[in-house]
Amino acid sequence: MAVQVVAEDNLKDIFYSAVWEHNPEIRDLVPGLIGAGVRTDVVDFNTILGDRRIVALESASKNP
Repeated sequence: MAVQVVAEDNLKDIFYSAVWEHNPEIRDLVPGLIGAGVRTDVVDFNTILGDRRIVALESASKNP
């Protein structure tokens, strides 16, 4: 999946650009947070994972 981060008022300046790998078994929620100094062009990413394989294992262990 292609990912780009730009400023709301300047869509031509790209702060961050990458290609993230897609895995249908894992859902990533990735909020981007502007760093302490907005003018420093620092964006912090915090990843929250949801793994369907773990949910399936938990379900199987409850119903043997």
